[in-house]
Amino acid sequence: MLASRLLALTCVGLTLAAGQPRVSLTDDLRVSAFAGSADLWRLNNGSVSVSTDGGANWATVDSLGHDIESFKIDENFPESRAFAIDSKRGRIFQSVDQGRAWTEMLSDASFWDNPEDEANPLASLWFSMQTNPYAREDVVVTLSQCLENEYVRRCNASKNAFISTDGEYFRRATEIAAPKGQLLDNRCRFFGAEAGPRVICQLRLSQQPQGEGYQGLNVKLFYSDDHGETFAALEEFEHRSVMSSMTFGGLDAVTTIEAKKSHQQSAYQLWLSRDGSHYE
Repeated sequence: MLASRLLALTCVGLTLAAGQPRVSLTDDLRVSAFAGSADLWRLNNGSVSVSTDGGANWATVDSLGHDIESFKIDENFPESRAFAIDSKRGRIFQSVDQGRAWTEMLSDASFWDNPEDEANPLASLWFSMQTNPYAREDVVVTLSQCLENEYVRRCNASKNAFISTDGEYFRRATEIAAPKGQLLDNRCRFFGAEAGPRVICQLRLSQQPQGEGYQGLNVKLFYSDDHGETFAALEEFEHRSVMSSMTFGGLDAVTTIEAKKSHQQSAYQLWLSRDGSHYE
């Protein structure tokens, strides 16, 4: 049963990969292209540039500025949409016409946990973005706030998530009531085989090791059925040790582990759901 489930997930993953934007490496730079377009895009030293002649010449997109840390073509809409992120200023830009025009996606609240840090030249934000393959206007963002010095950059995950339902403006979602422990990561995604308001968030927190396979991590799953207005824990996994959670097409997959006594191997279980509520 487990093997057949894994095979099904692999087949779905390969099917999804066939429709992804093209990405390649040229001269140690990440180069990508919109689906159906011959133009090449790259991010180099904070600037986004485009080539219309196969990489012989490049034109910088000056309207985005020169502090862009992330450029990504939307894997759910690779024929038209891309995002560019200015991490130092906490700004998100998007294009819906293959990069011909760019607009900033604004928010009803600051992306910074402490708005005063926005003016700190040593502070930056790291964004994780997910779009809804069945609703073009749906975008969810989670982030970490980073502080750096000459030696190291330290980042702390934020409990906040920001959700757009019109493809233009973000609204800060209700903060998830996370259990005790240092929050290491917060990732949210849309779920469903059609357009809908369900959002599933995975929080990774630190904890004291309690057995084989735990590795000092505590993963908790929460869901919202109203685009982040409210969140509740996924009861199916409140008392289970979650290892990972992901979505493949119309399936939500959760891997759990049951720690055994010494000299016994831990037992892994794969749980699948078609509605994001009931797993088996």
